[in-house]
Amino acid sequence: MTASHTVRLCIAAAVLTVLSVVYATSSRPDTTEGPQSNVQRIEQEFEPCVSGTVVVHHFTLRNESEQPVAIGRISTACACISATCDLEAIPANGTATVVVSLDTSGLAGPQVRPATVRSDDGRYELVVRGLVAPRLRVEPAEQIVNVGTAVGSAVVGGVARVRVTALASSGINVISAPDELDVTSVGSTEENGARTEEFEVHVSKPEISGAYAIVFGSKTGNDLEVASAVIIVSPDRWVSASPSVLIVPRDAESVRSTLRLLRADGSILPVASYTADTPGLIDESRIVSGALELTIGRRAEFSPGSHSPTLSLVGTNGESYDVPVMYAHDDH
Repeated sequence: MTASHTVRLCIAAAVLTVLSVVYATSSRPDTTEGPQSNVQRIEQEFEPCVSGTVVVHHFTLRNESEQPVAIGRISTACACISATCDLEAIPANGTATVVVSLDTSGLAGPQVRPATVRSDDGRYELVVRGLVAPRLRVEPAEQIVNVGTAVGSAVVGGVARVRVTALASSGINVISAPDELDVTSVGSTEENGARTEEFEVHVSKPEISGAYAIVFGSKTGNDLEVASAVIIVSPDRWVSASPSVLIVPRDAESVRSTLRLLRADGSILPVASYTADTPGLIDESRIVSGALELTIGRRAEFSPGSHSPTLSLVGTNGESYDVPVMYAHDDH
């Protein structure tokens, strides 16, 4: 149920090269598909950076044969990454350089981004990976408020505390908040170019229940970034799954996660069993200490655009709780 997204950003880390990124497939004619069985995978990892940084890596392709190897089509999976080669063929017993640029604007979290170079000798999978930090971060992004009862360490008596951190910004503002919640700033600090502001969220109508989103914003120059906190207001005996949604990122072969059922007082309701409505959704799973540990892959038999696959967790109380599984597709 967490809602967080990023508006276009522009920042460069000193150790990284900043370039304008153009998404395009090489205009060179694709006359060299190469043997599909001859695949070389080369990976490079970049240092953690802030969203909006352009990361540039140089990959060296080697030809140890006595004949030149022609380079064909160069392709990428998304608009955030581009790749160019300095030669049309790798000389005999020589090398060629492929420059791969990743624009991290709008990205956050672990990233694994490939570029494919085809040749008449096979193909090269060039992969850049690393961690991208959002320019605006909300912690925690999802909280449960049990009206009139203490819930966890961050929530007391129907009051939630939200910490918002912005990097190199002019300030942090509440862009929108529902009438059912009162949001008040209670203090701020600045350190190493980052501003952190704490907000208290009071439930103004104790009879309400449900999920309510607060949208925070931060500006750097003319660029605005927004992020949301979700406050779940519940009666005393309310139970929810945590996390409430599982997201399989683009380019991820699988995702490991631990699902729990949480009561409104913060205690755990043990998971007794579970089901999945989509064949092939779960690769591995086990229940440990009342929590469901599982691995979700991309083999699920469903069509993009149809309903999202769903996991149903059954607690020891006999009740079932659904967790949608969202797949991020390369064409989004």
